[in-house]
Amino acid sequence: MFTARAGSWHLGDTIVLSLALAILVLFPVYWIMRDIVLPIVYLISLIKFMSTLRRYECSRCIYFGCPANSVPEAVKKNFTCLVTVRSDRDTPGRIK
Repeated sequence: MFTARAGSWHLGDTIVLSLALAILVLFPVYWIMRDIVLPIVYLISLIKFMSTLRRYECSRCIYFGCPANSVPEAVKKNFTCLVTVRSDRDTPGRIK
């Protein structure tokens, strides 16, 4: 579905991701602050979600330039070699 991009992120990618995360995290804060228990539950849920995301998604992501990527170096090297070999071949259906 998505092809791997080598290298670090562009400035635009970082800005868009930062804005999207800020909106998703900060949008419900106004309503959450009306109760005394909800901010605590929200904070615990947010921490749990982020740790789960990092553990199960960031550890197998193909975007090696992402700051949150936690794929082992051996897997990165193996994947990079595999992508280089495949891109050197002329695959059917490729638009030139």
